Amino acid sequence: MIKNIYLFTWKEKYLLDKELSRRTSNFSEKYGKDSVSTYNNENRNEWNIKQNIFWWWLFSTKKLTILKWVPVSTDKQNGFTTDMLENFTEYLINNWDKIPQDNLLVLVSYNPDKRWKLYKFLQNECNTKNFDTLKSIELKNFIKNTFWEIKISDQTMEFFIEKVWTDLYRISSEIDKLVEYCNVHDIKEINENLINNIIFWLTETVAFWFMELLLKDKFKAIKYLDQIQQEWTNRNEFAWALYYQLKTNIMLDDYYKKWIKDQKQIAAECGLSPQAIFINMKNIKQISKNWNELKNMYKWLIWIDIWIKSGKNKDNEFRLNIKKLWLQFKE
Repeated sequence: MIKNIYLFTWKEKYLLDKELSRRTSNFSEKYGKDSVSTYNNENRNEWNIKQNIFWWWLFSTKKLTILKWVPVSTDKQNGFTTDMLENFTEYLINNWDKIPQDNLLVLVSYNPDKRWKLYKFLQNECNTKNFDTLKSIELKNFIKNTFWEIKISDQTMEFFIEKVWTDLYRISSEIDKLVEYCNVHDIKEINENLINNIIFWLTETVAFWFMELLLKDKFKAIKYLDQIQQEWTNRNEFAWALYYQLKTNIMLDDYYKKWIKDQKQIAAECGLSPQAIFINMKNIKQISKNWNELKNMYKWLIWIDIWIKSGKNKDNEFRLNIKKLWLQFKE
């Protein structure tokens, strides 16, 4: 294993980007800005990349090269042809032992395609660092540390997570807003009222709470639907978030029926965060009871979106039809 070569992969993009930023900053301070070169799909230049990786440098003792497009990601929207990627991959593998020890190479792939030759090769040849999604306790510690000297109780933190959801970029951004507000108004502790006044509900969270109510109290669910309509929640965004929430519930019920209840396993196989699994698992009995109703709403949601976009139905029929479907749900 070569010590000066690293592979960074997600699932938590925020943590990966932060670590990459920290390393880049430290390296630049120590060896100068010219010692760091970063390449992505917009400034890809094979000749310059090969120079940076394989050549010794006269005016700098060490060199850091960051490639943000290899190994190939499962996201194919990268602007590269298969031939381009395979040619560079072959060159890198065939010349692997020629990389100077003073040249530090970091390969970044947020979601690498594990079927590709280079990914399999790197597993044995370099240092791999996976930035996994934070567990519940880790997420809370992250929030507490980010708030720094401003206090927040566990109950308020749960409310904050339910409103903001688990994306660390969004969490960090919303904490910055709250900290700024607290500093200006000399507030020492965060409470739910302050969160409600400063932070907007995420559309995904709105869909989650709608489904939460639908499984427990249909009449409150419809009142909530009317409320978000009055608040001008975007129909397309809400429909997508509701579609995602229904899909999550259906997948959870599939696992539950197979006697698979380990939340970490389900999260890993479904590509969801452990927090999302934990929150939805609390309703598993109601989800199982309304299995057919969830599937019917899921199928209908796809068709109503097609009908509205094709002009066969009016936009307001989206909520009207949801109200018809809610009558079928069992409490």
